[in-house]
Amino acid sequence: MAVKFKSFVQKSDSFKPISIEVEILKGMPDFKVIGLSDRSIREVHDRARAAIKNNNYKFPIHRKIINLVPAHLPKQGTHFDLPIILGLLIKSGQIIYSPKPHTLFLGEVTLNGDIKPVPNINSILESAKENGILEVFIPIENMNDIFETSLKLIPVSNLKELVNNLYEPKQGKMTKNIVEPIFPTFDDIINQHEAKRAITLSLAGHHKLLLIGPPGCGKSVLAQSAQNLVPGQPFVSINGDISLAKLKSEKYSQSKKGLLVFNELNELNKQTLEHLKTILESSPSHTIIATMNPCRCGYNNDPYKVCYCT
Repeated sequence: MAVKFKSFVQKSDSFKPISIEVEILKGMPDFKVIGLSDRSIREVHDRARAAIKNNNYKFPIHRKIINLVPAHLPKQGTHFDLPIILGLLIKSGQIIYSPKPHTLFLGEVTLNGDIKPVPNINSILESAKENGILEVFIPIENMNDIFETSLKLIPVSNLKELVNNLYEPKQGKMTKNIVEPIFPTFDDIINQHEAKRAITLSLAGHHKLLLIGPPGCGKSVLAQSAQNLVPGQPFVSINGDISLAKLKSEKYSQSKKGLLVFNELNELNKQTLEHLKTILESSPSHTIIATMNPCRCGYNNDPYKVCYCT
């Protein structure tokens, strides 16, 4: 099922509501925006690719379709960047979030993932309020331009800050000495009972664990969720593109007697792998969880998708 967001497009002197649908399908790599969009919207492909990669996510492979509804209404503007990029991350399983019909995302996204201001912000917010919108994720640079509004405004400056705001615990009564769970938790992950059992045993016995599977199956989310089972212990998450110098930094030393997660293990270079081997042999106090794809494209022996590795 496609991920849906509500947005607004200018028509004459007012803004009309539209829907943005994001879908990833089987097939050769492709990116298509349909629904009478102008060049500024179609160019989101290059901005999205760079922003996703530069924020340590993976740009989804296969066929990506962005549908702007209704199709007959001309659409223009870069304020659609934010929901489109967020939709790609949701559909590829890299973040878990269900868009709400009363929430609006606005912002142009740079190649580095910075969220830039959008024009006509007050007119958009006025139309949003008239169409049932209650909260708006808005570029922080737009905040000084806004007139008084009853909408809940959540200012964000970049893609990482946006994702963190999506998982911010709701305000309410709190009891002292209670540790709030960090997203994601086991409860956020549907099924995956065998993997959850393996993670539980790994943490209980300080065993090293390797999770292998195709992109989007939930490896990274499962590994990240493990920190909630060992509250208070040091936790470090390291991506596969880390350099040897960074691996030897203070960040690693702070994780001793804690949980160390390696994402995309098969992307580590030879020198970094050799150093990791040293860590495995000399650090019995660590619990190490690593994730990797079964091959370069990720779909070797996948029952639903074809592996196209040479």
